[in-house]
Parts: sequence; C-alpha cells; structure tokens
Amino acid sequence: KVEETGLWGEAVSQRQDIITNDDPSSPLKKGHPEGQVPVKRHMNIPLIVNGKIVLSAGVGNKEDEYSDLDVKQLTLIMDRMWRMLQKRQIESDLKTQEYFLGKDQEIGRIGTWELDIPSNVLLWTDENYRIFGIPKGTDLTYESFLGCVHPEDRDMIVKKTNQSLS
Repeated sequence: KVEETGLWGEAVSQRQDIITNDDPSSPLKKGHPEGQVPVKRHMNIPLIVNGKIVLSAGVGNKEDEYSDLDVKQLTLIMDRMWRMLQKRQIESDLKTQEYFLGKDQEIGRIGTWELDIPSNVLLWTDENYRIFGIPKGTDLTYESFLGCVHPEDRDMIVKKTNQSLS
C-alpha cells in the first residue's frame, strides 16, 4: 500500500516530486526497515502521462543536496524509458496483429498487395505468394503480376488499372 511506504511512496501518494535533503528529520519518514542502508538524502519522482502515474523512480544518498536540476534529469530519463516501453508494446501488438491478419488471409485464401507506381515495385502479403505459386521474397513488378494473370484476362486488368490511374 502506498500509504505504508513512507518517504519512498510520497511521490505517488502526493502525485508530485519529493525532495528530502534532510531525511532523518523528515515528517514523511515512516520508519527504517532493518538492514536498509540509512538514507540521508532522497528524491522520488512520479511520471504522469495523461493523468496517470506510469512510472515512479527514487534515488537516494547523493553527496550534495538534490535540486530541481536533478528532478529534470531524472524526469527526462524516466520519460525516455517510458517511451521505449511504449514503443516495445506497440511493436509487440503490431506483430500480433500481423500474425492474425496473415492467418485470416490464409484461411480466407485472400491476399493484399500494393504497387509503388514510381518504382514499379509490387508488395505482396504471404498469401499472395501462395495463391500465385511464386516463391516468397521474389522481386515483383506490375509486369510480373500480369504474367500470373490468365491471358484472356490480361487486357481487362490493364484497362482497369489504367482507368484507376487516370
């Protein structure tokens, strides 16, 4: 419980930075666990994002007194760490979504593609490679796609493609 953590939990409890440069006399102190290194100076900072505390960090026993500069530096470190954690979570979520999209396309036997017109590079999902029987990773162009289309359908595909680009 935050209210029982003493000085180390005050930043969370009060939702603000806490600097105590004279720890032994601090009214916020609620005891000293047996075996813990005595704390002379202390700084604890909550990182608040969108109104929620997402991280809390504390440091202690700096030789000199803690200052607002120390708060700024630790806040920058915490902010960077939080952004890295968020990025990793987003990347993990994206991989999960890509996995399920691939499974959906495999089950439905459908694929998606994108043509970069200026470079004439065609990007396919894995299922398109399977559908067309082309080895995964093969460099594809619009022309190589047309080579996969039934000869009787090619003129119609070219015509519809040209219309869509007009």
